[in-house]
Amino acid sequence: MKNYLVRENRQKYMKQKIKKMFNLTQEYIDANTEWEMMIELGFDRIWDSGKIKWVKEIKRNKDNTNNNKENKGTSNIIFQ
Repeated sequence: MKNYLVRENRQKYMKQKIKKMFNLTQEYIDANTEWEMMIELGFDRIWDSGKIKWVKEIKRNKDNTNNNKENKGTSNIIFQ
């Protein structure tokens, strides 16, 4: 079972750093991508972490003359 509580920056695992960290051969480094090596070493990737854009949409009723809460409009919060 993978531990998704520990998150690390992807720059820590650049190709040459992986080579030194895990004592890999140059031939292995040249034959594989960073992604392929990390999968083989048991790591996983979290896609688009922290890049959710939240948008608040406020819709007003056409008849806004009355001050009742029912006539003030509605709002929805969505993410894109």
